[in-house]
Amino acid sequence: MQQHAVEVRYACIDGAHFFTSDDGIGKGLCVANPDFDTAFAEVAQQLQELARLNHRVDADFVPGVSADDLKAWARQQYGIGVPSGIKLLAASQWMKNNAAA
Repeated sequence: MQQHAVEVRYACIDGAHFFTSDDGIGKGLCVANPDFDTAFAEVAQQLQELARLNHRVDADFVPGVSADDLKAWARQQYGIGVPSGIKLLAASQWMKNNAAA
């Protein structure tokens, strides 16, 4: 099973949690919701649809960082002490597992 990373950016704008990408198979991704967990959960589903519709690839996507870690980083983005290992969460990786390589 092949794995490829898709860069997904996160931003919180006017209380909405945005996840976007212009990276390869994720190009065109735009998920936004006032509820962080809802937006985070929707990213994998939308990446799967983009892969299927735009690239004719059946793939599952999993985040490269947990929702809890990303949420903790988001809470601290204007403060000091970003959790270790999360330097680029604003551009975190979502892993694509090809069902058919």
